[in-house]
Amino acid sequence: MELNSNGSVKSSSVQQFKRVVLKRRESQTIKEKLTDARNYGKVQLNQIAVIDGKEFLRVKPQKFNGSAWIEVQQDVLILK
Repeated sequence: MELNSNGSVKSSSVQQFKRVVLKRRESQTIKEKLTDARNYGKVQLNQIAVIDGKEFLRVKPQKFNGSAWIEVQQDVLILK
């Protein structure tokens, strides 16, 4: 994974990561689904969760200011 000086991650550096497609219930938010995926071990570290066409990379919270997920967007990743 390649970090930029502004704290984002180059998306080309995560292309080889395994993707796990998750489906959520109508009443469930994306944040709740990501929490469930982390707590129940559905998505491991350095894997990408795909929910409603959006991709979220699971990372170690200690390395990203307490954030367990980074959203993958075209060329950059955004801390969630």
